[in-house]
Amino acid sequence: MTEESDRNASNASISAIQRSFIEGVAEILTELKDDLYQVQNNLNAYSKETQKEILRSRELSEQGVTPIWYTIPEIELTIKMEYVEHEEKVIENNEEKIVKRVKMIPVTRGTGRIK
Repeated sequence: MTEESDRNASNASISAIQRSFIEGVAEILTELKDDLYQVQNNLNAYSKETQKEILRSRELSEQGVTPIWYTIPEIELTIKMEYVEHEEKVIENNEEKIVKRVKMIPVTRGTGRIK
């Protein structure tokens, strides 16, 4: 291989690593968004049910009792990751190539704190 082809192969490997990293982080953030959406919906449903109970109770209504509406303003997240690199044979333009792939794996589900 020439120096230029070595450099191109190295750049392609770095590009694959960057894509893998971005895809892995995007997947984790999508799951987090979906989980937060579900939590917020559950909190809203609880507040709506509380409001219905208040409206059904003349005593609570007359006392001016209101439900608490919760919001999740900010989240701090720590994720521990491992990277696994492997090579795959792929065929491009009728030519067999070996491509390095990197997989990003969460070590734990992560820890977080709602502020």
